[in-house]
Amino acid sequence: MGVFFYPRTGSIHLSTRYAHPTVAFPFSSFCILANLHDTANAVTKSATNTTVTMIKRIAHIGIAVKNLNDAQSIFKTLLGMSPSHVERVEEQKVDVSSFHVDDTNLELTQGISEDSPITRYIEKRGEGIHHMAFEVDDIHAELARLKEAGVRLIDEEPRMGADNFLVAFIHPKSAGGVLVELCQKAG
Repeated sequence: MGVFFYPRTGSIHLSTRYAHPTVAFPFSSFCILANLHDTANAVTKSATNTTVTMIKRIAHIGIAVKNLNDAQSIFKTLLGMSPSHVERVEEQKVDVSSFHVDDTNLELTQGISEDSPITRYIEKRGEGIHHMAFEVDDIHAELARLKEAGVRLIDEEPRMGADNFLVAFIHPKSAGGVLVELCQKAG
């Protein structure tokens, strides 16, 4: 199954027949093609051996970029819109620019220091999709449930992320090779 993003309409479509991207963006090793259904199920199945819906929606697709201004320009052209939100998140050592598309966001993320996780990611893997973020109702309860089930967590406690969201990450080894972020609107 593939998931394809169509910038002209701002829609995301699932396809069980095709496993190639409809749109490829000019980042090395980057195209909006992911197996969201299997990733969400991998997290929940490893947690409970059954499929349990833990997510409300796909909150955003995180894209690691070297130069936020250049990436904003590219996505502004591709999507035909300006970023809906720009923010520096000191705690995570990143600058973030979000494009709101339908009920989700494309989150462009640039490291602001050499020891930023995004800077290190780009040095190892290049620019491209960094993570998938799933919004949950109760991030503390989800983290407790996943920890109890033996899911490998990067963050056992949520921390403040961009746009006033609490965030916590699940290790890719527990999520079918995909870095998964859980997020919940704070307050």
